[in-house]
Amino acid sequence: MLIYKIAAFRGNSYFADFVYVQCIPDKPIGLYKHNKIEIEEHFNKYGEYREGFGVFKRKFISSQEYHDGFALIKGKPVEIEGAIFRTRNMTKYNFIIAAKFSPYNCNVFYRDSDDYFIKLLKGELEFESFVTWMRSFPKNMTDY
Repeated sequence: MLIYKIAAFRGNSYFADFVYVQCIPDKPIGLYKHNKIEIEEHFNKYGEYREGFGVFKRKFISSQEYHDGFALIKGKPVEIEGAIFRTRNMTKYNFIIAAKFSPYNCNVFYRDSDDYFIKLLKGELEFESFVTWMRSFPKNMTDY
């Protein structure tokens, strides 16, 4: 990850602390041809654009090959048992780091945070407004 912005927020109580991280887009691995206009349109509509691929014995394989369980390696079909699936963000992206028992570790945050994160990336929301929203979460009383 290449960090573009980072902000630490210290809440009124220890459980409300979080770190906001915004990263620049990852570089493509070279398996696919990406259309910049398509990426931008997808980002504007969904707030992200990701590249999925597999890694098998230090070789990149397409997402389709990964899901099929076979890949063409040196022109021959090879079963790729043990391959690992990875993604890269072709657009800027963001997230927070918070404690396990923070108020942000809840269904409401999971459900509603995408809208806030996307608006932050697009410059449609001031960070102070994001912090105000974050302050609205009560202490997480859930036992795990």
